[in-house]
Order: sequence, then structure tokens, then C-alpha cells
Amino acid sequence: MEASLAALNIADGEEEPLVVPENTQDLGQDFSLYVLPRKLEQLGQNLMRWRSVKKKQRNQTKASLESRLQVLEDYNPDEATLAEIGENGNMVSSMEGVLQTASTYFAELFTTSTMGNTAPIYNNVKEMITLEMNIVLVAPFIEDEVKAALRTMSPLKASAERIICIPLAKSKPSDELVWRCDPTGVYSPKSGYRLLSETAIHQHTLSLDTYSSLFFSFYSSLWELPVPAKCKTFMWRFMHNFVPTFSNLCLRKLMVRNMCPLCELHADTTDHMVFSCSITQQILGLVGLPSTPIVHNQDSNATFATWFLQADKRNIMVIVLTFWATWYARNKLIHEGTVCSVTRVSTFVLAYLREFDSLEALAIPAKMTKDVK
Repeated sequence: MEASLAALNIADGEEEPLVVPENTQDLGQDFSLYVLPRKLEQLGQNLMRWRSVKKKQRNQTKASLESRLQVLEDYNPDEATLAEIGENGNMVSSMEGVLQTASTYFAELFTTSTMGNTAPIYNNVKEMITLEMNIVLVAPFIEDEVKAALRTMSPLKASAERIICIPLAKSKPSDELVWRCDPTGVYSPKSGYRLLSETAIHQHTLSLDTYSSLFFSFYSSLWELPVPAKCKTFMWRFMHNFVPTFSNLCLRKLMVRNMCPLCELHADTTDHMVFSCSITQQILGLVGLPSTPIVHNQDSNATFATWFLQADKRNIMVIVLTFWATWYARNKLIHEGTVCSVTRVSTFVLAYLREFDSLEALAIPAKMTKDVK
């Protein structure tokens, strides 16, 4: 009986406890008449409370939506602002963004990812060309048809008969390879070499036209320097990459290792020696020259020539002597194992400059100065 009472008691903690008489056995059938009305009353109270809570929540939601709607109604953007709102809802302020949004809209409007089922469309199109007509259209031309077509061409009426007299091939000849760079149509190493030479000369001419004034000034300043001829000749070979760097020797299969013998950090190339070798940069600093510029995806020769011409005549002479002396010290290290420090190389360059200044003060021609050993 107590379990039944607990199952029927569905009211929450705020409800009044159900009072059951102590002498329930004496009630008999009247007990259900006593308990059930109270349970129904409590259930009705619970439903009323649940209804009031839901009504309150509904009113709060309605008030929130009304406030948001009022905010949207108060916001009245102009047409220009509406035109600048992208498809994803983001505001586009730049003219490029507006044009891109409009272009994307119309591109997606008139394009589709799939064709779909086109059979119903084709079935509704009336067939105008039959199979027999198509066979006639794709059939090869016969001689009478060619003659009739030529006679209808007004510009060729006088020569139509001569064109008709040209015999037509009865069979299709096989394709043949023809070398257009030779009158005979046959390839030969001589004609191939001539073609490559003409192409290289053309490209070289374009390059010279582009940098003609820059390199004309560079070589004019180089050949006028009062330094030994072998220094100027070395500089010319260096600019054309005609020096035996380790990278050049590796390309000719004469060496395997191509690391710079001075810094041993990067590949031994002319560009490395000029722009990125730490030993060369130290020597330039000791002789009073600025560091060479950094090359960023451009012509290294043009960069070096520009840096070269920015110096005065004396510093140009120092540049040539410094690179020649650095190359000389490099070769001494490779072939004789003699290590020349950066101080020794810079001292050699500065001593040559002092000797040149003393001879120039005595008005002795520069060509009589002793050659650099």
C-alpha cells in the first residue's frame, strides 16, 4: 500500500503532503475515493505551474525577437552600401572587392558543374539532317564538284581551267620530316650549328643592347686604370666567368669537390667570390672599400658593374687590385698550400697604392711601375 502511495505522489517538494488516515483498513473501498481526488488536484496544480513557466519563456523570446526586429527596421542602409555586401554577408569596401563580387555572382549564375540529363532536350529538337544527308555531306569531293566550284569563283574564272588541269594525287602520300633550316630539307650538323649560332648571337645582341651603356662605361674605366695589364685582363676574364673556379672545373669533370677554398662554406663561383665570400668581404673592409651589394634574382654582372662605377678612380683601382690579390692568394693556397691571411693580402694592396702615389708624385709615368708579382 505504501508503494502505491509513493507511485501516485507526483507532486514536487512544494506541495502539501498527502494525509492518510491511520485506520486505512477500516476504510476499505472508500480509501481510493479519498486518495484519487487529492492526486488529481495536485496534478492540476502542477500543470498550471508548468503552463505559467512556459508562457513566461514564450513572452521573453517574443520580446527578444521584437527588439532585434526593431534594430533591423531602424537600420536603413543606402543602395551603395547594399551593393557592397558580398554573398557571404561580409562588407566589401574597396572597388576591387565590389567588382570581384559582381563578377563571381554572374560567373556562377551562367555556369554549372554538371550538364544534367540532356536527353529530354534533344528529344524535343526536330531532326533536320537525316542520315542520308549526312553521308552526302561528309563524302569526299569528286572532280566534277571541284571543277564546278572553281568556275563559280569570279576572281579565278580566267585561270580556272589551268587549275583544273593540275593532276590530283590518287593516293595520300606518307608524311616526311623536313628540316626547314636547310634548302635541301635534310638535317646536317653544320646547319644545326649555324642555327644555334645565329640564335645565340641574336640573344647576345639583345643583351648588349640592354646593357650597352653600362658595360661600355665599365670596360672604359677598366682599361684606363694605371695597373698592370694582367690585373685588368684577369678582371675581364672574371666578368665573363673565364676563370678556373672549382664549379667550372666540376662542370668539365675535372674536379669533384666545388667548395670555396677560402671560406669553405659555399660553392666556389665568381658570384660567390664577389658577393658572398666572407674572406673577400674582410679584405674589402681592410682596404677601405664598402661591401659588395646583395644580389636578388638579377644580373650579377650588371650589379657588380654598377657598384664598380659608383666608386672614384682611385677606389676602382683598389677594387681591381683587391680581387686580383685575393685570386692570387687563393691559388697559392690551392697549389702550394701557403695560407695568406687577410691582413697580408690587404697590406700588399695598400703597399702597391703607396708606391703608385710616390711614383705619381715624382711624375714618373705609371707604365714604368714594376709589375705585381
